[in-house]
Parts: sequence; C-alpha cells; structure tokens
Amino acid sequence: MPFHRHLIKYSYLFLLYPIFVLSYVVSEKTGKSFIPERIIFLHLLLYFVAYFISNKKLSSIYVRFIYLSTLVITFFEVAYVSIYKERITPSTAFILIETNSSETSEYLKEYFNTEIFIWLLILLIPSVFILIGVNKAIQQYTLKSSFKAIFNDFRKLVLFIESLWVRTQNTVWKKVVLGLVLFVIGISLYFNANHHKYHAVFQIFNGYERYKIEVEKYKNFFAASKKSKQLKTVVKKEDDLKETIIIVIGESTTKHHLGIYGYHRNTTPNLAKLRNELLVFNDVISPHTHTIPSLEKVLTFATTANPEAKEYGSLIQLVKTAGYKTYWISNQIPVGINETMVSIVAKAADYSYFTNLGGEQELRSLDERVLPIVAKSLKTKDTKKVLFVHLLGTHTQYKNRYPENFNQFKDTPSTPFGTQQAFDAINQYDNAVLYNDFVISEIISLLKANATPNEKQQMIYLSDHGEDVYQTVDFNGHSEAIGSYPMFEIPFVFWSNQKSELEKYRSFTDRKYMVDDFIYSVADILSITFEGMQSENSIFSPNFQSKQRIVKQHIDFDVEIKPVQ
Repeated sequence: MPFHRHLIKYSYLFLLYPIFVLSYVVSEKTGKSFIPERIIFLHLLLYFVAYFISNKKLSSIYVRFIYLSTLVITFFEVAYVSIYKERITPSTAFILIETNSSETSEYLKEYFNTEIFIWLLILLIPSVFILIGVNKAIQQYTLKSSFKAIFNDFRKLVLFIESLWVRTQNTVWKKVVLGLVLFVIGISLYFNANHHKYHAVFQIFNGYERYKIEVEKYKNFFAASKKSKQLKTVVKKEDDLKETIIIVIGESTTKHHLGIYGYHRNTTPNLAKLRNELLVFNDVISPHTHTIPSLEKVLTFATTANPEAKEYGSLIQLVKTAGYKTYWISNQIPVGINETMVSIVAKAADYSYFTNLGGEQELRSLDERVLPIVAKSLKTKDTKKVLFVHLLGTHTQYKNRYPENFNQFKDTPSTPFGTQQAFDAINQYDNAVLYNDFVISEIISLLKANATPNEKQQMIYLSDHGEDVYQTVDFNGHSEAIGSYPMFEIPFVFWSNQKSELEKYRSFTDRKYMVDDFIYSVADILSITFEGMQSENSIFSPNFQSKQRIVKQHIDFDVEIKPVQ
C-alpha cells in the first residue's frame, strides 16, 4: 500500500493535533507541564459519535464540524495563554461577559500581533490537510478500521468486538447496541472522573453560570441590604453645612507613569501646579488587576478577607442613607453582553449619566465628555452631594484615550524592552496619562468655580487597577496571572478646599493601604457613623492600623510582589 494511503487511513490520529499544540503552548508560556489526557478523552468520545452515522457524507460533515469547533476554541485559548500566561478559568468568563463590542474591537487591535498570527497559521495550515485526509478516509475505509488506529486504549476491546463480528451477522442493530454500550461507558468514565472540568468550554460556561448567579445576588442583596445593620444604623446628617465630594474612578492607570509620583516624564503638569492643594498617597494598591473584582470591593462593603460583605450594601447606598444626593457620571459603556455588576451598583444613585453608549463610533469617547455633566450637577441646590465620576482613563487602546493635541511624547522612552512596539505603547500610554491629568485638573477647577461661601469641597482620585506597560515584563496590559507590581500600585490623590484638613492628613501619605477598605475611608472623611464602622481601616483616620495586603487569593503583596526599595 502506498505511503500516502497509510496517512489517509490513519488521518483520524491527527484530529487531536490542535490539542497537542495547546499542550505545547501552555507548557511553554506558563512554565507548567500540561498533559491534556482529559481533553483528548473528550474528543475521542465526540469523534466516536461518527461511528453511528452510516451516511458517509453526513459523517464527514459531523467530523469536520467537531474539528473546526475545536480549532476555534483552541486558537482562542492559545492566544489567551500567549498573552496572559495562564489558562482560561471561570473568571475569564466574567471578564468576557463584562466586555462590550467597543472594548472587544480595541482588544483585538491591541493584542492580535505577529505571534498570535503565527499560531493561527500553525493551527490552520495543517488542519486543511488533516480535514482532506479525514474526508478521504471516511470515503475509502470503513469507520471500524479507522477507529482501530485511534483507540489504542480500547485496543483489546476492539479486537474482541471484531472477533464477535466475524462469527455473527453484522446487523445494524448489533452494531448500534455495541456502539452505544461503548459510548455510554466512555461518557460515564469521562464525567465520573470530572475530566470535563478541564476543558476551556466548560470553564467558560461554568464562569457564565457563576456570573449570572452573581448578578442575581447583586440585584437581590442591594434590595435587601437596606435592612443591613450597617445601613439601618447610619446617622443621617441634619446640619446646614454644604458639602460636595467628587470621587473620580480612573481606569488602568498605574502610579508609575504619573509625574507627581516621580515618573521621569512630566505627565501630570496640571496636578503638579496644584501640588500644595493635594495629598498624594504613595503606597496604595488595588485588590485585583481587573475592573470588576476590584470595583466590587471599592464600591461595596466587600473586602478580600470578607468578599460576601458586599451584601451589607454599597458606598452609594451608604452616603444616600446619610443624606447625600448621589450622582453617577460615567464615560464607560454601561452594558457588556449582559448588564454589568458596576452598572447594577450605579443604579442606586439618585441620578445616572452615561456619556458613552458604545459602538465603533464611541471608541474614542474622550473623558472630557463628563465635564459638562459634572458642571451641571455641581450647580444643583442640594446641600450635600456625592458625585461618582467613572472615566475611561488609560484603558487600552491608549491612542484612543486622548485628542491629537495631547500627542506630546514621541521620543524613545525608558524601558528594558527595546522594541518599536514597546516604544509606541509607552508613548501612547504617557499621552493618555497626560490627558487624564487635564481631565482631573478640570474637575478640580469646576469644583472651585461652583463653590459657595463656607462650602466644604473634596475630591478623591483613584484608579480601579494599574497597568504594566513594558516596565517589568515584555507586555502591556494587566493580568492576575502575571500580577506584576505596576498592575496593583495605583494613584490615590486627595484634594480639599479646607487647608486644615490637608494638614490633618499630610502625615498619613506613606501609609500602606489597599482600596478594598475604601468605603470606610469615605465614611470617615464625611463623618458618617454607623454600626460596624471600622475607622482603623480608613486611610484618613488617626486610628488607622496597617494590615497584610493579600492579593491573588493568598499572596502577600508586600512580601512576594512589591520590589525591595
């Protein structure tokens, strides 16, 4: 028999090719050995279904469908592992579900690079020949003889069945019964051993189910949290003192690219001019490197130590109960595939404004779009108000975060990774930070312009998480798996029109703090009291107690991630 006919006959063996590519990429990129026997077992079972399809054309279509589906899923996971150095987990589903079409478009433009394209070709080109071979095998050989070449683990069982075949009439019903028996045994073994839990598809669907549960929990407990002891015991402020605080939440901004934090480029010229009116806190970190898990803790009672404490209520509910009018002003798209957790939290505000409704035309939705709404909100006659301003900040793609007149940094930046790709990313990121500085300073200017006599005004600016832009790794972005210190270390800036307040807190700026306790810090500076108030967890409190900062579930940030000074 010619050699090429052997290849055709045993081409079924190559149906597992994408899985072995994935195995290599996972082992190479994560540094962890990955033997995909569970995934192989699943695909053997899926291909075995073709055994029941007597029509060769339909059988060929079925096998191609399974293979192409596997190819798409494998490419997605190969790309994910190549970028983030970790396998897909249920948490990946949370990120995907919270992602909108504009973010997806930007993500693809940012990360679909030469390496990903090469992996696409490595998967695609051999697959063309594999599918041609499989199609010919189905047409030229019996499925029984082809499957004999694949199922090495069932070798003895197949030979036993073949001997029965010789001695008995090969009726269709016997073939079906024996096939069903084998298939049921295989399925039982597969699910009994929990092999399915190691497949990317299961991880995504499991993550999606968990996400839906979490969203429902959010909706339910924010309705029920009004009965929590924290909110029921809030002492409402009845004084006539006019108070306004703006809480500005940035996006993907690390403190390491801000001039006011010692960065070698002057990326914060406007805030530098206001330096005497600001307190720049030097050692503040986010609990996570992604928006949703981070803001879940920033905006509710949840902490790393007690994530279920979100059921006690949100920061918006807390200040509302204390008598403040609340405003949510966002340049982030309010929905992903589903309603997002952040948008559910935002619903508690008295007034909500979204300047960015998504779509391709909104890719360059500049943060200055929030300024007219901030100005309008500041003019209302409410005695006490809290404005939450959610920016796009320095979210990838960085070049879409600023107008052309802020394209100032074009020279060769400082980085250990001397590629043009790194240079471009750093320059674009620094330009985005420069524009972000403009937006923050404009918000402060609006506060000043709308101040009334004896009004107490405050502003806190922080980012949801940081970003590593070719600083410690050959990569720009954020990932819990990589988890470098620039991804956690964020800016935390306080402005007040009360000089006495600035002096009171000035000695606190070197405190080690994680923003999962942010709700207590806001309650502290607004003098909100309630049962369960933990002043020791407020960065502004004289009773502050530094504590271990745990990230990535069990890692001490200061011991294992933060570099030694």
